[in-house]
Amino acid sequence: MSPPRQRVTRPAQRPARPRARAARDARHDMPFVSPTLGRAIGKRIRAARLASRVAPRHLGPFLSTTRLATLERGEEIPTLQELVYIATMCGVAVFDVLPEEAIARTLRPLDGPPPLPKAPSIDPTVRVFAVSADTIDDEYHPADGEGELEVEVHEEIKVISEAIEASAGIDVIRTAAEVGRSARVLMGNVRELRAALVALADPRSLWLWHPRNQSAMAGALGEVTRKLHNYVAAAGTLRDHAARFVDRHYPEGSPGRHEWDEQTAAHFGAPERVLVNQLRNYSVHRALPILRAVHGDEARGGGATFIVLDAAELLQSDKWAPPVRTWLEQREVIDLAEVVAGHWVDVQKFYEWFDGWIRATQADALEELGALRRQHEAIIDETRPGLREMFDYMNARKRRENPRRPASVRRVLAARARGTSASRRERR
Repeated sequence: MSPPRQRVTRPAQRPARPRARAARDARHDMPFVSPTLGRAIGKRIRAARLASRVAPRHLGPFLSTTRLATLERGEEIPTLQELVYIATMCGVAVFDVLPEEAIARTLRPLDGPPPLPKAPSIDPTVRVFAVSADTIDDEYHPADGEGELEVEVHEEIKVISEAIEASAGIDVIRTAAEVGRSARVLMGNVRELRAALVALADPRSLWLWHPRNQSAMAGALGEVTRKLHNYVAAAGTLRDHAARFVDRHYPEGSPGRHEWDEQTAAHFGAPERVLVNQLRNYSVHRALPILRAVHGDEARGGGATFIVLDAAELLQSDKWAPPVRTWLEQREVIDLAEVVAGHWVDVQKFYEWFDGWIRATQADALEELGALRRQHEAIIDETRPGLREMFDYMNARKRRENPRRPASVRRVLAARARGTSASRRERR
């Protein structure tokens, strides 16, 4: 009689499936790509290959069998070059290896703008109505018992404040700030335009090339046209504001003006840079430029989808500068992304120099302003606590900026209210 078998208890093991699923999902950790889309593309690739009776080894050496198996399982998203190569080897159109959901969604504009939040810094007792760029109609409704806030201003503070307002340094800072605001507007516009161009160059936007999606392609090109118009308009605004700053502070023939002219010509004198400047006048006074979407081989070798300007259409205008016209006559199409990227790089380099140039050429005026401000703060610190806050509050009220009341002002108003209440009780 054989001995009874002993039951062997094996230690519990964690199932490998969740780990494999997590690793597979991690491969899809990229923006706008989901595992479902990867599997859908993989199924279409496998179906097209089997229908054309193309063996995996026939796709080598450009595409290895391991890479093909990875793509067909949907573990990774194929590149544009891989999609075009597989479609060519299978004898089908590239659209046949893309599912319906592989459509560029990033170019679709929003149905409506989101609601604007109310600025928390706006005093609800003040209503401001903008009349024009230089005038504001202010209707002020004081709270009960507030009246007009009267604070005695030290005579020395008043004199220094007037000196600060009349100084050359404060004028330099304020006019330079306008140039900085225009530069930030251009920065936002170039981000939107380049994002649209990158989205169209993405493999998922290939579905827009399908004949039945002509309206979607037209909408995408229209969106790029809108963003291009915003960019060239903002570039023109920045150029005009910077020129206004130079005209104000650097007269003709001065050393600073000569250096400005040299740097402007060095950064924006090339025909493709002048094209961006004059494209603003073309869009405003003639017509919006017509954009075309072309495959890489039509624009330049080895690329994906490009948005181009038609040189023949632009040459119908006789307003181009001679160097720009010569440059356009040498081309059939102009790669928009290349022109915008080059222009934006020069804009950044130029205004980095611009900032240092102002600090160097206006050093005396800025140093004088700094000394006046330090003297102003020293006198305020010698007076009663809270006077600086009250002074800044009154100046902001004078400029109609609708500031919040600081703590020192609230204490003065509270003391005044208590005194008023006490006097009323005495009269009773």
